[in-house]
Amino acid sequence: MPYRVESVPVLRRQVQVILGGWEMAAVTVSDAAVVVSELAANAVRHARPVRGGLIVAQVSCVRGDAMLRVLVVDGAPAVLPPSCPARSVSAVAECGRGLALVTGLSLAWGVDVGETTKSVWALLPVVTRAEAG
Repeated sequence: MPYRVESVPVLRRQVQVILGGWEMAAVTVSDAAVVVSELAANAVRHARPVRGGLIVAQVSCVRGDAMLRVLVVDGAPAVLPPSCPARSVSAVAECGRGLALVTGLSLAWGVDVGETTKSVWALLPVVTRAEAG
């Protein structure tokens, strides 16, 4: 995906379509879409593109399909996201909620730093349509 802010809603929609095709419940689709949006927005706002001017996003099922892994890769391994302290954010603040949302929606999140890239990932619980009833 091109490394620009306009790619964030496109990534969000792609995640919704992919997970809908995987028979995920609406709550799983919605949570994953929010997480990929927040991680991608942070990458575009605070990092830089991977080679070729891109931002990379991936979703995959892990551990016997019990969890969903959402991953966003950027080209700024030295720029780490801040930890997400429990704090209140002003209702009119334009930033500061992204990682709080990721923390609240995911089982865990973290960062893997490579030589030329950084991957920020989150693990989300999987609920299928059949389980949701």
